[in-house]
Amino acid sequence: MSLLRTTFRLLFPIATLALIACSCAPLQAAAQVTDVPALIGQLSDADPLVRWRAAAALQWYDEPAAVEAMLRALQDSDSRVKKTAARALGWYEDARAIEQLALLLDNEDRSVAGAAADALGHFKDPAVTEILIASAKKRFSDQVNWAIEAQGAAAIDLLAQVMREPESRRREWAVQRLGYMQEKDPRIVPLLLQGLSDPDAGVRSRAGSALARQDDPRTVEALINAFEDAKDRQERSRCLSTLSRKRDPHVLRIMLDEVRRGNDQIPSWYLRECGPEEVDALIAALRDESSAVRDAAAVGLAHIGDPRVIPALVEALTRIDSSAVFPGLSQPRGVYGVLIGFGPQVCDAVLAQVGKAPDSYTRSALLRILAVFEDPRAFQPLMNDLSRSNEDSRDEACTSLGLLGDQRALPALRALLTDNPSWEEQPVMRALGDLRDTRSVPALIAALQDYESSTRWVACEALGKIGDARAIEPLQQALNEKDEEVRIVAAKALANMEDPRVIPVLVEMMKNNDPGIRGIGISGLKQNGSDAAVEALLEPLLRGTESERLSTINALYGNSADNPRIIEALKAALQDPSRRVRFYALSRLRVAAPQAKDIAVLLPPLIADTVSDDEMVRLIIAAFEQWQDPRTAKPLLFLLADSDVRVQWVAAAGLGAIGEKRAVPQLIRLAEPAPSKSGPEYRGHRSEMYMRAAALQALGDIGDARAMPVLLACLREDPPGDCEPTLGKCAALALGKLHDRRAVRPLILSLRDRLVRDEAAEALREITHQDFGIDAAKWEAWWREQR
Repeated sequence: MSLLRTTFRLLFPIATLALIACSCAPLQAAAQVTDVPALIGQLSDADPLVRWRAAAALQWYDEPAAVEAMLRALQDSDSRVKKTAARALGWYEDARAIEQLALLLDNEDRSVAGAAADALGHFKDPAVTEILIASAKKRFSDQVNWAIEAQGAAAIDLLAQVMREPESRRREWAVQRLGYMQEKDPRIVPLLLQGLSDPDAGVRSRAGSALARQDDPRTVEALINAFEDAKDRQERSRCLSTLSRKRDPHVLRIMLDEVRRGNDQIPSWYLRECGPEEVDALIAALRDESSAVRDAAAVGLAHIGDPRVIPALVEALTRIDSSAVFPGLSQPRGVYGVLIGFGPQVCDAVLAQVGKAPDSYTRSALLRILAVFEDPRAFQPLMNDLSRSNEDSRDEACTSLGLLGDQRALPALRALLTDNPSWEEQPVMRALGDLRDTRSVPALIAALQDYESSTRWVACEALGKIGDARAIEPLQQALNEKDEEVRIVAAKALANMEDPRVIPVLVEMMKNNDPGIRGIGISGLKQNGSDAAVEALLEPLLRGTESERLSTINALYGNSADNPRIIEALKAALQDPSRRVRFYALSRLRVAAPQAKDIAVLLPPLIADTVSDDEMVRLIIAAFEQWQDPRTAKPLLFLLADSDVRVQWVAAAGLGAIGEKRAVPQLIRLAEPAPSKSGPEYRGHRSEMYMRAAALQALGDIGDARAMPVLLACLREDPPGDCEPTLGKCAALALGKLHDRRAVRPLILSLRDRLVRDEAAEALREITHQDFGIDAAKWEAWWREQR
């Protein structure tokens, strides 16, 4: 890190001057060239970058001379020029280009082949469709697939022919293409139904997935038949997954049958998507003999969220097997959990059923629901159960009384507690803890000596809830227990106490050999929040292990907003040797000190050392955008000239955030495509795309008119299939920020591109203050009126 800082101090003044001076004149000259003959002349320049700029500018002119020049540019030696010319010819839809574009489909540079396929997709010509399908048979590619799908009706008959070929892989491909067709052609569904009966399982699977996307009512019956005729378990599961995309009463019945058979994965997902029209079927399923079906139906009703189903759910609860009544209050499931999810509005319906409960378990479950919502009407029935001879009812009443929180229950609960409680009094101990009964503290401390470990940890838990200082020393002794669970519960009990006398104990816990107890100690100090607790927390941040430093930063998270001592400690952690610690510190600082711009100047030294971590890169970019400090300009300009595209990516985003105009020439160069790189030694494609996208976004944020040529060029620079965010989207949004009306016509033309049309429409709204959505015809009519 010190070497990096020294390098900054020595080199960034020189690098900054070089960046400001670098080739501004050619860029400005290119921005001023608007006549077609001059641009055509530049297509013969020896510099491939000049030729690309000329081709990128010419693509917006569809006059004969420009088209002829682009046809010749398809023979250019530079792949960037070829790709730009190919895409432009696709937009022109000039039939003379078809033959040459077809030849480029076999180009060794797959990006050139992709651009040619993308261009051919614009031609609605049966001959083009045949060319694309012939190319796909030789080598499947996303660009060719998209081009075939764009052919629409012209491709359907040819894909039908491929479906009759003997090679199953080709049939599967043809079915998949038909499924993605945007055309509403009546020929598609019969062909997909034919694929559903194909002898190959892969073809059948693709056909099923495609049929699931169709609105035709014939598809439901066909998919159900395919599911019932599935030849093995794997295919049956695949058919079920496909079938789950259809909302239909027959499909719901199949899903419930699958739940009955023990399959709760796909059906559960399906039931979570149920709508009001399926309420009656789900209520009927609440009466099913299978508890799994009842629970599944309850899940469906819960996600519909209609309170009218509450009586049916309560009535269903009275029929549940007693063994399923109490799944555990912390993770309630099935009918019981669904009723809890509806909130206090269930109380009236639940209370009406208490007297009709068929057994003590169901009665206890109903009363538990009332207790969860602290309904005072539950008090007397619970007190009645507390005096019953039935031990299970009494224990459940104890638990529910603790949840209810009614202090009137304390005398009766204390009467059930002996001086030396054992495992039999555990429910009573929990209830007294929930009710914060300080008079029971001596008995609970005595329970820490019980031979049953479960009794000891219940006593620890109760003492922690009560928070009486008398329990501090006994709980500290419990940290030396042999039983791990008792130690952990004792530690949590101490951490929950608010008494300042517990702080020294928590500090000692931070030195414990057990990492679990150390973490609880840190959490307890965080929860305490006093100055003494904060100072104790800062100690492991300075001298602890990596794990302890991470835990400390997390613990400081909620206490740091108004504490300058913590802010300074987190700033210091930005220089920690551990990348994870730096990441956590920066993420916490973004929340703790949202206005502290002085943090931004600490970020540039982090960049070079963290570029291998995508998550850290995005965090640093977000931090630059949050803390827009002009003082970061010089180091970021220096980093913009780095050889690592990931460093350039972060620097570009940071410079855009502060609106640094001195970066414009270099950002323009970074936004332009580099010479094609390929082969097993090249691994930087995605990072390079992200870097170029960041450069385009930065140019838009800076708002300099010199960026216009490169932004217009990149509107069509990347074909479908490139990583997100696509360069076209970034260029469109950046053009909107420039508010330059020269971009209106190219943006209107870009509305034809499904990848960028939404962003192009947004940019048009920004520039023109008009809103015609993505309707290119309306934009065209409006633009003609303006001219």
